[in-house]
Amino acid sequence: MEVNKNYLRVDTNILLELIGFMLSRLVQHNDQLPLDRNKLTRFHSRGAPGISINDYLSRIHKYTNTDLKPCCLLILLIYIDRISVILPELTITSLTVHRFIITAITVSSKALCDVFCTASHYSKVGGISLNELNLLEREFLRIIDWNLTCDNKQLEEYYLNLVNSHPNYTLGGGDGDEDIHTPNDDAITLYACSPTHSKPQIIPQSRPNHQDITESPQQRRRLS
Repeated sequence: MEVNKNYLRVDTNILLELIGFMLSRLVQHNDQLPLDRNKLTRFHSRGAPGISINDYLSRIHKYTNTDLKPCCLLILLIYIDRISVILPELTITSLTVHRFIITAITVSSKALCDVFCTASHYSKVGGISLNELNLLEREFLRIIDWNLTCDNKQLEEYYLNLVNSHPNYTLGGGDGDEDIHTPNDDAITLYACSPTHSKPQIIPQSRPNHQDITESPQQRRRLS
């Protein structure tokens, strides 16, 4: 099936399917690695939740009061790459993927969208307590050092990689005259697939000048 080469114009359900497929492959790979109980993180649950990755993504999209922008979904994969080189013990497995997803979407929606839900709403949708989500959110921000944004070219590359990696989808035409960049074959790497990798230089970013990201009111417009 052909999909639009512009990630902004692809059907959200297809985008969720593409992301879910990639995350499922990642989990399948990492679940084969031995679990070091001395390196457990806050994102590790005691057991794998009884809901598939695709169903979990669909649930979050369905029950958030505003439609999540494509960038808020795609950037999950960029967050994985950034965090996995900073904290190698946080691999995406069946024990971590659900908590990572709900935390990353909570953070990305607040960082990238003008309108977003409260942490309380996200916690109910994600199936965890508000206190737990707040702790996960703070830990996420600490690890990633508030590096929550990326440029459009990165999102384009990750999207093209998702489509090219899925057996049922191919890139079709795009609407309009948007310049969609084609990544090199080795341009995209999900570092979380690899048990060893080097740590890149992280450029510190100042924290946004608005209310604590974990305490935003329902449907609150983000302050600049």
